[in-house]
Amino acid sequence: MPRFAQGPELLQPVKGGFILFTILAGLTLNLLPLPELLVLARPDFLLLVLLYWIVYHPMRVNIGAAWLMGLVVDVAYGNLLGQYALAYALTAFVCLALRRRVLMFPLWQQTFHILPLLLLAQTIVLLIKLSSGAPWPGPLLYLSSAFGAVLWLWLPPLLQIPQRKQPNPDPQ
Repeated sequence: MPRFAQGPELLQPVKGGFILFTILAGLTLNLLPLPELLVLARPDFLLLVLLYWIVYHPMRVNIGAAWLMGLVVDVAYGNLLGQYALAYALTAFVCLALRRRVLMFPLWQQTFHILPLLLLAQTIVLLIKLSSGAPWPGPLLYLSSAFGAVLWLWLPPLLQIPQRKQPNPDPQ
């Protein structure tokens, strides 16, 4: 009997409530208070979740959602209104343009596409902060993007768990 190549796994449709839950979980992880040393290494969890949904389900989460969540982050951090909104929207736009390319690669190679997206968002926020007179935070700032790219290895399998087909308990 010939063996056929296995294609990508078919997933069930994602529920809107689960998308909202993951976005709120990413926002909550961003807002958790941490010691100053750990804040520099904390990846942008909300942006990672938004990038996941934009890559894997662009019809459900798009640039507008990224912009809106950026405004929420601006208000939550008490920053200049619009800096995270601009960073998230531009990053979402670039991610949407690259999504087919990202999906062609295995998960470990996708991290090499996600890292520049995280660096782009961080650089936009940094340039806005520097133009408003904030001091240079140092090169360790970009450490969080590297940690975010490493987290990408676990994010898609984790967020696809509810979409996987449950085994039929009553085989006939």
